[in-house]
Amino acid sequence: MPNTVSAQTARDLQNQGHELYKSGNYTAALSKLEASLRLSDYYYAHYLKYLCHEKLDQEDEATASINRAVELAPEDLQLRYIRALHREMYVGYI
Repeated sequence: MPNTVSAQTARDLQNQGHELYKSGNYTAALSKLEASLRLSDYYYAHYLKYLCHEKLDQEDEATASINRAVELAPEDLQLRYIRALHREMYVGYI
């Protein structure tokens, strides 16, 4: 379990990644999100990575990211729905 400083740093990096995603800088966002995930394996950072990979047309990486997000938060029905849509669109099955 990460200590409080690491957890805060991970959240800060995740927030920076989110802002970079919103501004359209997907590659830089991925860098921040990967740094965040080295400190804390949080589902939302994986979801944000999924979004970046989608924008960059990186299907395999997007699939891995959404799968990990659902693995970490299986109770999140919205994530499971997004994964089902992704599978239907890219993988060809639900």
